[in-house]
Amino acid sequence: STLSVNSSGCRVVQSLLSHCPPEQVRQLTCLLEEPDTLAELVGDRFGTFVAQACLVHLAANSRALMKIVAGLQGRAGILGATQHGTFFLQRLVEVVGAGLEGAACILHEDVLGSVATLAVSEAGTRLVQAVVKVSSMGSVVRVARWLEENMELVVASRPAVFTALAVLERLGHRDR
Repeated sequence: STLSVNSSGCRVVQSLLSHCPPEQVRQLTCLLEEPDTLAELVGDRFGTFVAQACLVHLAANSRALMKIVAGLQGRAGILGATQHGTFFLQRLVEVVGAGLEGAACILHEDVLGSVATLAVSEAGTRLVQAVVKVSSMGSVVRVARWLEENMELVVASRPAVFTALAVLERLGHRDR
């Protein structure tokens, strides 16, 4: 973790993840399952790149993904509003997929629970858009309802307008 939060060290760890034997990659990626290490990496401008590189190797490991989502639970509003946090969370949304079971459901709910904070921040709106793109239509309607109830705020906030556009696009493609 010390190397991962260093501007040069993060590149070393990313290289190790790309070139090490599977057992060593597993040893490196299992560190992401530790909540304190996960929070440190995701919350750091260099560590986020290492955490994202680990996700690639954990995509088929549903147990590990569930531990990562559980380790971040309740932090989507804070992490998603930062540049480095939103990059990781957007990637995590992609990796866990659109399923409404397990990790995806918990992650989507955590993001939607912070929609008031995330939809009006430049970094946060990208995370909300990522969830809207893959979540259930019920979740999309939930964001649409928030947008409707906060229309004055939405039209005054450029990020919120992008959130609204993503919702409208998803609603427009529901029958296709």
